[in-house]
Amino acid sequence: MLDYVKSLPPDEQFELDADDGTFFMEYGEWKEIFSTLFLNVDFPDNWTGVRFKSAWTKQNSGGLPTKMTTEMLKKYAKNPQFLVKPTNNCSMMFAMSQTGGRLPVNGKYYSYPYKEVLNFANIAVFKLDKGKNCLDQFSKKHAVYISPVKRERENAGRLELEAG
Repeated sequence: MLDYVKSLPPDEQFELDADDGTFFMEYGEWKEIFSTLFLNVDFPDNWTGVRFKSAWTKQNSGGLPTKMTTEMLKKYAKNPQFLVKPTNNCSMMFAMSQTGGRLPVNGKYYSYPYKEVLNFANIAVFKLDKGKNCLDQFSKKHAVYISPVKRERENAGRLELEAG
């Protein structure tokens, strides 16, 4: 391990015994304890970020359209929506997360894939017609991005948006 540390560029080298939060573990042990690996992105200084906070409730949960009936397509529009209207062409990165399955619920811990505590979810991005501020119903023709439906703590994606 010491040879590996010495092979790193000088600004990335570290002390193996330092009490700085860095730790090492074997992959086999890691995969038994963790389910997701996050890699940080060092965004350029000219990027900006916005955080939207919402939650699904019985009143605003439209689910996914399981049939292409008018009723199901309109029900989909009950899901939380956020209007993003860039003034310039840009890249958008987004993530939606729910409380992690590793945390106890009423003092009880569950095992991966945490089906008792994680919900299936996905993210969809739609291009709205001029003059619209929200989606009236699910529309395949207006969809520009639809993430996989999955039962994970986080669902994320990236796409290019046109100005307006």
